[in-house]
Amino acid sequence: DECYGERTLVADEGPGVGDRIGADSIESCEAECSEIKGCESFAVCTHEVFHYKSKKVTLDEAATSHAGKLKECKTLYKTKCKDAPHPQRFSKLGTGYCPTGYYAGWVAADGNLGSCKAKCQEEEKCRFFALYEGKTCSRYDSRAGDCNERVEEGGEYSPEQHTTFAKTEKVDPRYRKLGKGYCKCTESQCHYFAFVEGKTCSRYTGDAKDCSDRQVGDDRADEHITYAKTQETQALYHFTKLGTGYCS
Repeated sequence: DECYGERTLVADEGPGVGDRIGADSIESCEAECSEIKGCESFAVCTHEVFHYKSKKVTLDEAATSHAGKLKECKTLYKTKCKDAPHPQRFSKLGTGYCPTGYYAGWVAADGNLGSCKAKCQEEEKCRFFALYEGKTCSRYDSRAGDCNERVEEGGEYSPEQHTTFAKTEKVDPRYRKLGKGYCKCTESQCHYFAFVEGKTCSRYTGDAKDCSDRQVGDDRADEHITYAKTQETQALYHFTKLGTGYCS
């Protein structure tokens, strides 16, 4: 099986085999790397530019000594699924900070992106963090809701200097995210499942075919995330995340 591990940016990235500008997700670039001849790894410093490489990378290799790249960049590399770490990822929401849910912060030493991510990752209740470089890594729990209505100006804490990030799902490399939705199927033998956290794990059979033509666009469908079973090995099922909608 082919999965992707995630680590700090390696010192020697190796020869390039292409670039991607404007990618919508790391998962889409993993899929693209798998299709590019000779692509074994890729480097990313933002979610906008990805650099595909032919070098086979391991966790044991030396990391870059460039201080800025060490904090901001990472290498993703092909590995066996059983060996791939399950990285925690974060999505950038934008300027400002959550108006509610604050529980910790204002330690200057934590005021950098790498430390802030590590703090939020190790604290189970952390759902968001607002970074004010050199000043604070303010963390927020579930009381912040979706933190879409942020404080962006005014006030005594310089909200315009904060950038808020949301903790996303912890990625299991045996899964590939496809989007929201669920398979419209009622048979008993599970080929797919549609997951809504805290509500349901709906399972579906091969009658859903490849479940690529999913129904999307309504609140009920968009709540679901659909996965496809990819293999069974020693009683361990692997699943591929299909994407938004449900099978028509």
